[in-house]
Amino acid sequence: MGTYLALVLLWEKNRQSSPFQVTRRMIMQMSRAKSTKTYHKYLKELEELGYIKYLPSYHPTDGSKIWLIE
Repeated sequence: MGTYLALVLLWEKNRQSSPFQVTRRMIMQMSRAKSTKTYHKYLKELEELGYIKYLPSYHPTDGSKIWLIE
């Protein structure tokens, strides 16, 4: 739940436009996720349930892209 709320807050900060870029560190801090395993688990669940589309970035300085599905 905290992960999705963090994504919604960032989406609103981005003027409600998708996709928007996020970093793992940013989402983990906002959602208070304790491990990267938990972070990836929640993003995978949100994507499987149809709440988001997630395009991970494997580059250390580029953020991953997130689309919120309405």
